[in-house]
Amino acid sequence: MAERALASVASGAATPIGPIANLRGELSAVRVRLAALQGDPDQVIAEGKQALNWLQSDYQSLRMRIAKDLGYACIAQRDLVRAEQAFSEAMVNGFHVGLPYISAMATSDYAYTLMLRGAYTNAINACRDTIDQMMHHQRNRTVPGIGLPFIALADLHTIRHEFAGALPALAEAESAIKSGHTTSYLCLLIVMARVARARNDLPGALRIIRQARFMARQRRVGWVRAVLDGLESQIMIEQGDLEAAGQLITNIVTTPSEFQYLPTAAFYAREHITRAHYEWRLARYQATGDCQALHDLAMELSTPSGTELWQRLSPLDAALLRGLALAAAGEDATEAILSALDLAISERIVAPFQQAGEPLRRILNQLLSRQRLPPFGEYLLTLLDDYEPSSIAVLSTPSSDALPEPLSQREIEVLRLMAEGRSNQEIAGHLIIAISTVKSHVNNIFSKLSVASRTQAVARGRRLGLIP
Repeated sequence: MAERALASVASGAATPIGPIANLRGELSAVRVRLAALQGDPDQVIAEGKQALNWLQSDYQSLRMRIAKDLGYACIAQRDLVRAEQAFSEAMVNGFHVGLPYISAMATSDYAYTLMLRGAYTNAINACRDTIDQMMHHQRNRTVPGIGLPFIALADLHTIRHEFAGALPALAEAESAIKSGHTTSYLCLLIVMARVARARNDLPGALRIIRQARFMARQRRVGWVRAVLDGLESQIMIEQGDLEAAGQLITNIVTTPSEFQYLPTAAFYAREHITRAHYEWRLARYQATGDCQALHDLAMELSTPSGTELWQRLSPLDAALLRGLALAAAGEDATEAILSALDLAISERIVAPFQQAGEPLRRILNQLLSRQRLPPFGEYLLTLLDDYEPSSIAVLSTPSSDALPEPLSQREIEVLRLMAEGRSNQEIAGHLIIAISTVKSHVNNIFSKLSVASRTQAVARGRRLGLIP
């Protein structure tokens, strides 16, 4: 029916939408929308290019809508450069035609497209520019859509562990986005969970994930549910519950269409589904001591594959996980870890390293002792020292309750204080020792008990009768 109407306009049997000079552009614009609804990215791109070439500059509103559809089609075609250009045009034109909400949406799409290729600084600048413009043009009025660039900004700062920037941005997003805006609100909850995890508040992250999953199930937002399952599986791996992690990962059996074309969905799917699969395999192989499987995984990570954008690990993640797999197999991880550090330095990416936990700490300390650790690696090492050791590659639990190396009296005392819920600083104050000494005792306890978290250490200590 729509095609017949287009033919009528083209033949002169019907009145065109606007000035005759823009007729061809208007026809292509309608075809773009039809192709987008039919899920045909090739046709969207072909018609979108023609429409943008034909439409005059005073057709900014229509050009903006075409640009957004063109951006999504380019994501589906894995062409990030052209997607950036399309979203950039929509972002700029939204202000020109008085539709700031469209600019806000396009900014979010633009930022996550940049994040898919690791351009975090440019993404931060784009979010800040849009927020500044929106605040300037909408002074003393509610700013529609401003929560979206704030969500992206909070996420970007979290990846860098810049919580002084992440937390205020998150608060602004939370105040601007209401639960009635389903997709935006669910994205807010995802970022809130990501922030909690980055701050080592795993129970808080799990509470948010379960809240978001309930809402996503009620409102039938399948792609968010899949992302949340992946994110929860990563937390289960950090807590050493590989069985629960495996169940969550294997539950992700469908591929929501949003992963193909929506930048936000593609980015989260890569971070929490694709990456989770590799992390789970790494943890499982180390738990069983399967060095050959670890070696094979490291070789696989040398050239990670994936048809879609979301199925391809970032070069940084691939190098980091490869290094962890090599180290777990007892092989030299130096070059892989140095490569990961080199990829992270320019954009100051921190989160993947912090989440790697104790295995990475050991590798960085080895590099430091050999004077091969760059300054950014030393910075990461100080961050790891500030967090309770956790691991995506947990150690296997001994089959016997007899410990190969018993805990010292001081370590038992530290374990008892851990069981009381005391922080490292509180333990240091109670025992009148340095915090660095407490951290050393905690590391020794974890190693001797073959655990990866305080909760596991306390449980195992009680089972062994070391603490009441």
